[in-house]
Amino acid sequence: MSWLSFRSSVAAEEMTFGEVDGDEIVFSGDASADSWSRTRRRNLPPAVSPHTTYRDVRIDLEIES
Repeated sequence: MSWLSFRSSVAAEEMTFGEVDGDEIVFSGDASADSWSRTRRRNLPPAVSPHTTYRDVRIDLEIES
């Protein structure tokens, strides 16, 4: 059995989104039932709005499958 562990962070003084389609992470194929993801955001709402500028932003993403 293979296991994937992924962590990433991004920070920006300013961030603006164009079209917003969602940010769902979907596990497919042979993904384990123990698979999970977690996102921590600083200065971003749970659902961002298109063409809105957010300042002093940080996003931390963790995925394990």
